[in-house]
Amino acid sequence: MPHERADREYHNYLRTFCGDFMDIGVVYDTSPQTATPTNVLETQTAYCIQVALPGFRRDQIHIKVDDDILLISAKVKARKREVQQKYHKQEIFSSSFERSILLPEDVNDEDIRASFRDGLLNIELPKSDHPTKSSIEISIH
Repeated sequence: MPHERADREYHNYLRTFCGDFMDIGVVYDTSPQTATPTNVLETQTAYCIQVALPGFRRDQIHIKVDDDILLISAKVKARKREVQQKYHKQEIFSSSFERSILLPEDVNDEDIRASFRDGLLNIELPKSDHPTKSSIEISIH
């Protein structure tokens, strides 16, 4: 319990000076881009995070919420090269992505929904006056 309290106090400190939706920890991305494009939108009833993940399939993407932290990760492995192949140019290769995002306090973890279509991951984070915090895996539809 003392560790959870310290984490919550640290998250509140971060929110005070950096705001919500800041990246927590190291962003790990081995794609050729320096950062994976991400949008954060807000409506009256929810927040929506959109992450561009071209080249990934739904089953390669994992989403987890642990208290106030949203963890998004994805990994694709390169296909084995055939001995006879000779590349003149190679820009498509294996990559992985991991991002941890601090969520606002008013997000209800148990009602988070995610969908993935045409390389775009959409995560809907419903607002609540009495948010529930938990540690759960989010299924992607």
